[in-house]
Amino acid sequence: FNLANLSLDGTVKVRELYLPKFKHNMPEKVALLFGENAWLTAESSFSASRDGLLAAAGKITYQPQQEKNTAVIIDPANAAARGAISYKISFDKEKIHLEHLDFRAGEFSLQGQGSFSRFAKDPKVAFSIQTGEFLVGKTKEYPPLALFPEQAHDLVGKVFKNGTLQVNTLNFDGTLEQLNNLSDPKNLALVD
Repeated sequence: FNLANLSLDGTVKVRELYLPKFKHNMPEKVALLFGENAWLTAESSFSASRDGLLAAAGKITYQPQQEKNTAVIIDPANAAARGAISYKISFDKEKIHLEHLDFRAGEFSLQGQGSFSRFAKDPKVAFSIQTGEFLVGKTKEYPPLALFPEQAHDLVGKVFKNGTLQVNTLNFDGTLEQLNNLSDPKNLALVD
């Protein structure tokens, strides 16, 4: 028996986790993804090895709080309040690799992949995303787009006053600081 070859594989299942109970322990951006009164259900398989490699893949579904055994009429304007995320992610000693992301909320969809350098003062960020159609004036209301910096929403609003937009491919390769400061033309040039 050799401990150096020890690995761990398993599955994690979460049924109806009420997020507001944990709001003091979660980053503020989580509420932007799932809303303030969301219930989460998740199932994820994972594997970990002693050398620091960790991989996980699964699905998370979320919906707003509602009382049990009651009829609910879904408001199409609030359809983004319920959705699903499928993902495949891996961690090594230096990077987080988002190998696959499929986010669906109401009629909105986003697919992507990317990476994030760990343990750096100004981490390196690289990603590529594609979306389905979304309303230009409501970019802040679409869960994954809500994570983008305010300058990105302002830029979309200035360039495209109204209507719908679909992103066939959006790439970014730079640092977290550059992503958070897209109003600087040098940083905006990193978006392809």
